[in-house]
Amino acid sequence: MKILFPFVGDSVGGSHISAIELIKELKNTGADILIVLHVENGPLAYFLNKQELSYSIVPAQKLAGEKPNVLKVLIGIIRHFNYFRNYLITNDINIVHGNDLRINLSWSIPTKLSGRFFIWHQRVILSNSFLWNFIAYLSHHFIAISQIVMDSAPANLPSSRKTTVWNPFNVDNKIVKHEALDFIYTNYDIPQDSFLIGYIGRLVDYKKVDFLIDCFVELRKKNTSTPIFLAIFGDGDSQYINNLNKYIEKNKLQTQIKLFGFSYNPNIIISGLDVLIACSPRDAFGRSIVEAMLQETHVLAASAGGHLEIIENGITGVLYEPNNCNDFNEKLTKLINNQNKSKILNNAYSMAHNKFSSKTHLDNILSIYHKLS
Repeated sequence: MKILFPFVGDSVGGSHISAIELIKELKNTGADILIVLHVENGPLAYFLNKQELSYSIVPAQKLAGEKPNVLKVLIGIIRHFNYFRNYLITNDINIVHGNDLRINLSWSIPTKLSGRFFIWHQRVILSNSFLWNFIAYLSHHFIAISQIVMDSAPANLPSSRKTTVWNPFNVDNKIVKHEALDFIYTNYDIPQDSFLIGYIGRLVDYKKVDFLIDCFVELRKKNTSTPIFLAIFGDGDSQYINNLNKYIEKNKLQTQIKLFGFSYNPNIIISGLDVLIACSPRDAFGRSIVEAMLQETHVLAASAGGHLEIIENGITGVLYEPNNCNDFNEKLTKLINNQNKSKILNNAYSMAHNKFSSKTHLDNILSIYHKLS
């Protein structure tokens, strides 16, 4: 059984990290895995090189789904149809595992019409557009990363062809806290006497990092005695990032809030934080939340979306009312002042370790592969 994982390659996010964790586990079983990138020198190529994972380049531009236009989607599918179909036949691929909308739309029809199996791995919540009903015809199996994603799946997908599979994590990669802090202070301009809160993820509108900064501004007005630093890691929409930086400068908080760009060492950063913030009310899962739990770092998250499937409020983390700065700051202040927080950390670590291991994820995925083949 030969399995192809195609990626665009122009970004690195939680979906890529989850897919790569699966690929590593599959390779450990001896599975025949082929990774394809469409962008040769992009951030994903750099990330794979650091992970010492080999890949092939299959140049492709203007993939289906780059713009939300049905005609352009069709043109993108047609443009690459023969190219991708021939690649599958030449390389004797059995299963194509898609992890991104552009990949799913561009590779699914060539896969099906060449007699191969296509897996549509859905990592974001789908809109209510009737067009998603075509997923049932484009794929052989639909995987959702959480129940909220599965709830958004098209109704015409039969239950036998859809499965919820939690994202995978290396649950035995705990980093010593003081080593994490040494790494942070060595590599980033962060004052060492601060209570360190952080955000790690995409910097786009729906992630609500602007809300996080708004709340931080209000918090500093009320609490000037405790030194607090907000570290933001990630890349994304350039205009959104520019607006965040302007807002920080306007409020003269450059010494208390900084955007550090993308980090290829997220677990080290997370281990060194006092609190990780997950402020998007639309997250399908919340990978950084589980990573924080495995590093025994506190989590403060919006009480919405996939967060509710991971966090039990007050037991494994703390939830706040979405888009409510007063509630956010009240909960964050309690975390800052509360010195006895080990019970939540222990509960969170145990839950994450038991529920989200790469081994459990691998077993679930292999079950789907074997069912198809």
